[in-house]
Amino acid sequence: DNKFDVSVIEERDFTTGDSYFDSVVLQLSFDGADGATTSTDDSDVGNTVNFVNGAELDTDYQKFGTASAKFDGSNDTVSIPYMSETEFGSIDFTIEGWFRSQAAGNQILCSKGNGSNGFWILINPGSNTLQFRPYGTVSYQTDMTSQTINQDQWHHFAISKAGTTSYLWIDGAGGTTATHNGGLENDANTAFTIGGYYAGNSYFNGHIDEFRFNIIKYRDIDVDSNEKDDEMFIYEFFGDCKEDTQVRLLLQQ
Repeated sequence: DNKFDVSVIEERDFTTGDSYFDSVVLQLSFDGADGATTSTDDSDVGNTVNFVNGAELDTDYQKFGTASAKFDGSNDTVSIPYMSETEFGSIDFTIEGWFRSQAAGNQILCSKGNGSNGFWILINPGSNTLQFRPYGTVSYQTDMTSQTINQDQWHHFAISKAGTTSYLWIDGAGGTTATHNGGLENDANTAFTIGGYYAGNSYFNGHIDEFRFNIIKYRDIDVDSNEKDDEMFIYEFFGDCKEDTQVRLLLQQ
């Protein structure tokens, strides 16, 4: 199913669908009954999805569909057992989704690692910070502080790695970049965690919806710019950003 309302343009011929779905290794729509503690990975990988310490579906809030995942900020997480597709190494990837935070302070949207190598994606609505931080031999920190992150409001986030450059977006805007000195380290058979960190700190307080991990990269483009006719593009619009002239362009190279 095309859960991201994506349109494909190929040689200026308009069709509907997601021709890059084969690159998706984790897609969590978090739809289901209120209070449910199970969910399905809609990607072709079909990962096991474990709700931990009281994480549950909540039908009171959702960006799309019938529900979203609710986290209490105390110890709730959603855990996906080790998947070889997310051993980063030198691959390009994009992690994206929607979040609705109910608190200020540092909160980890997702992470993977064992303390020696890995990464986390962190937000701080109080300081309008989106942070991507790999650690290990290849260690650096990318912060974006130019986009407003309001509590009790849905925001789209995207973190993308392309070669030795990482990109950050909030609500389709930003495009903050950082350059690093090589591929990220693999994560030694560790779980992928949504809503927290393996060491048990900076838990997320709020709701997460339409979470997606792609083995592909994004870059920014203005819709008024000219592009070559023979390239295939996917334009993905984000809620209230539909009226903006700036959209993200998904480009497979």
